[in-house]
Amino acid sequence: MPAVSSTRHNLVGAAIMIMDIGFVITLLLFNQFDHTASPPSGKIDTGATIGWLGCIGAILAFGCYGVLIKTPAIEDAKVDTMVFQCYYSAGVAIFSLLIWIASDVQNFTFSYWGFVFAFLWVICSLTAYNAIRALGYAVGPSIWAGFTIVVSFVWGTVAFSDPVNNVPGAVCGLIVLISGICLAAASQSSLPTKLKARFGSELNEEFIHKKSEANEANADQQVGVGRFLFGTCMALLTGLANGSLMVPLRCFEHGCFGSEPFKGSEIASLAFLPSLSIGVAAVTPVIFLFYFRFTIPEMHLKVVLLPGLISGCYWATGNFCSMWATQFLGQTIGFPLTQTCIVINGFWGILYFKEITGTYPIGIFVAAVVVIISGAIMIGNFA
Repeated sequence: MPAVSSTRHNLVGAAIMIMDIGFVITLLLFNQFDHTASPPSGKIDTGATIGWLGCIGAILAFGCYGVLIKTPAIEDAKVDTMVFQCYYSAGVAIFSLLIWIASDVQNFTFSYWGFVFAFLWVICSLTAYNAIRALGYAVGPSIWAGFTIVVSFVWGTVAFSDPVNNVPGAVCGLIVLISGICLAAASQSSLPTKLKARFGSELNEEFIHKKSEANEANADQQVGVGRFLFGTCMALLTGLANGSLMVPLRCFEHGCFGSEPFKGSEIASLAFLPSLSIGVAAVTPVIFLFYFRFTIPEMHLKVVLLPGLISGCYWATGNFCSMWATQFLGQTIGFPLTQTCIVINGFWGILYFKEITGTYPIGIFVAAVVVIISGAIMIGNFA
């Protein structure tokens, strides 16, 4: 992968930050001066402009949230996952609390479900960091985004007994989605090289004579087997944790396992932000101590502080925007649409970081994105 200029990368990070803050301010002002009442439980309102603005904001924010993980200085310093997580968690906790304050929510609500959410989220972030480092910013998010939908669907139908309007259609959607995940993983395997050798150069004598040299060159561009398997496992674990984040949120809103449901007039996910911030601030140090066995590693303060905090702001923005998308467009439309952030991830990975090169690898990845989004839409329509 070609080296990314540090100066250009910093400018890109600043531009994303300005964009994210712009979306937060826009949604807050829009809600204040053109307030639209939330639809009744189980209903959606596709005519609500704020729902679509939130959807666009979530797609862009989640599509860009991991760009600074690949900051050249961080990669050169070989910063440990948990060290980066400390700064990242601080950014999420601080910015989420600032958003809650700016939202002018009337009442403070605290729930212990915030600790459950924080534990799942920290695990999700740690595995996502490793997935991006191993597979790249295009392939890693594609795998975990698809698996996130599968896991959240299983939680909804099995654990919470959500009705499924069309079981065969939903199952077909899951199969399509899983196929897309496999395709995304395949784009970073040796499959593109084999396809090129089989279909792209059958009649090319020069290629046949230099086949071993070409395979060796292509092998340099592919992820090593061990790294590929590790990255894929990390991406799947990210999807497992990310898809399970709906459980503490749902329990906070509707009550479960003996807890009382949220009774305020605000959007439940917005009222949950203080609990989320407190949970992240409390859980991260505990996991940090156990992770390093009660020793303090090199914290790389100068290298990681700013990228980590800003990355936390990116995620907090995406989370805030997705609240409005889900509130007004629902799980059927809003959730699948926010998962199209993998297209933005792909653009970053292919065009900016140059992680995927060559017609066959890029073609397989594009096909995987189309299949994953198609599966998400099918599940949204049939579930």
